[in-house]
Amino acid sequence: MASKRIQEVIDRFVEELMVVCEQEAVETIQNRLRDAFGPNVAVQASAPAAPPAAKRRRSTKGYSVLRPCPIPGCKDPETGEPRIAAPRHGMVCKFHSDLPREEILLARDNAAKEGGIWFDLKPVKVKKTA
Repeated sequence: MASKRIQEVIDRFVEELMVVCEQEAVETIQNRLRDAFGPNVAVQASAPAAPPAAKRRRSTKGYSVLRPCPIPGCKDPETGEPRIAAPRHGMVCKFHSDLPREEILLARDNAAKEGGIWFDLKPVKVKKTA
């Protein structure tokens, strides 16, 4: 029982200490901003809070959206499957990377529209090749 009360006192002390340290840090930052930019600068009252642990985004490590080349009719002649677009080529396959930029942008816009080949793509697990 005694250890539980001691733990509660320690937890309360740590919480109060954290609040005081945060207030001191905010005041110091506000004063330095005021000194640097003048007294007429509006300074935010407090720092934005970090999102709670449950709201943080999941890691997408290992997942990727494999996008086919948006140029109409672009298929691998051996397999008949669409070629995969790569960011280094402007999200077209390496065979269409030499097209004019306007043509690539138009093809990408058409692919992203409803009914296009990029509409409703889902992330898939991909293996990293070393």
